[in-house]
Amino acid sequence: MDNTNAQRSNDYLDVLMWLETASEDEIAGAYWLASGSTKMDLRDGIQALMESDRPALAIYFPELVIAPLKLADLPTKYPEVCEPMERLHDSISRRQHEPNYPLKGYGALSAVISELKDQGRLSSAQSTLLLAELAELKSG
Repeated sequence: MDNTNAQRSNDYLDVLMWLETASEDEIAGAYWLASGSTKMDLRDGIQALMESDRPALAIYFPELVIAPLKLADLPTKYPEVCEPMERLHDSISRRQHEPNYPLKGYGALSAVISELKDQGRLSSAQSTLLLAELAELKSG
């Protein structure tokens, strides 16, 4: 390995070490200001952390989640979400006319998403994004 590649490897390792301890806001600021190889290193490091120690980074960087899914896409790929999603959509529709109607299916859908993650069928980052989207539905 020549000196250029060795320095590049050291730079990447420095970025990875910084990413492990930096706050989400610091990472977002650095990512949006970076360019060139630094931005590529940050992107690669963020993607790696999203899939391991820091899945919450997916909320800050949804565009970096590999093969992202939306809630609406889940039933075609995972039939086990069909029933809770149907209950959730029915209760959301009913709430438009009856504001005090309880939200049904939310907990079951959340549990199925968590189970899919635990089974390795959804990545940690993907699960985080889906649960955030679900929370947005709940809040309104």
